[in-house]
Amino acid sequence: MGSLSSTHGGQTPLHTLHGLLVTSRPISSILAGLLSVAMMFRATNELNPLCLLVGAGMLFLTSFAFLMNDLWDLGKDVIAGRTRPLATGQITRFQVIVSVTAMLALAYLVAWATNAPHVLAAAVVISVAAGLYSPITAKQPLLKNLYAAVLSCSPIVLAGAAVPIERSGITAAFVALFIAGREVLLDVKDLEGDRVAGLRTLAVRLGESNASVLAWAIMTVGLVVYALGARSPLARLALGGVVGAFLWAFAARTAYDIASSRLRLVMLVGIVGMVVC
Repeated sequence: MGSLSSTHGGQTPLHTLHGLLVTSRPISSILAGLLSVAMMFRATNELNPLCLLVGAGMLFLTSFAFLMNDLWDLGKDVIAGRTRPLATGQITRFQVIVSVTAMLALAYLVAWATNAPHVLAAAVVISVAAGLYSPITAKQPLLKNLYAAVLSCSPIVLAGAAVPIERSGITAAFVALFIAGREVLLDVKDLEGDRVAGLRTLAVRLGESNASVLAWAIMTVGLVVYALGARSPLARLALGGVVGAFLWAFAARTAYDIASSRLRLVMLVGIVGMVVC
């Protein structure tokens, strides 16, 4: 396993940086930060430094979580033959550990810079929960989707630690349901690898077809919840965009990589809609 986790000869710094960037899932991390910003903007009606600091903190926390996830899952990813940068040797364990430390330090530094003790406390709780995600779900694979759904509400929790946020229940329910469904879909994509690695995920237990139907059903319920909060004309317009993006993703439902990527657009449009709801 040592050879698998070491970089290949001739590796350039740019190649290594690309591997670390891919591992930190920049699009998902940015979406998490934007969700915190959107929630605070909706509560305060202004884009102030505190808002931006909290958004940056959430971005760093999410990057930390993804880096930790790949670090914990290295052995499983190698067995399953996954092509993540750490598993293929594009980056090393040491490089990921350094990046994990940097992301966590930046998250705490930004949280401290808000001068809001509750934000720093929330950042610590979120980082601990994120760090424990992989070891807990490795032992209890059926908790994976529920755990991810709860973690997905972290941007709302961090924003709420900075300013009082009203009507956050519908937003949290939409995000949790949508992420839970998308996680089931990602498990379907990884079904064969998880089976080889001996992980009895929901997708492994239900089978590809049943798990795929369940994934889309859960996300559809999330859209219904989102619709309940769309009361203004602008919010209904945003809802139309969310539904359109969802249908675009659904059109590629058998191409799991494409569908899961398109589902990020649903979240992006949904976050924009939350600002005007």
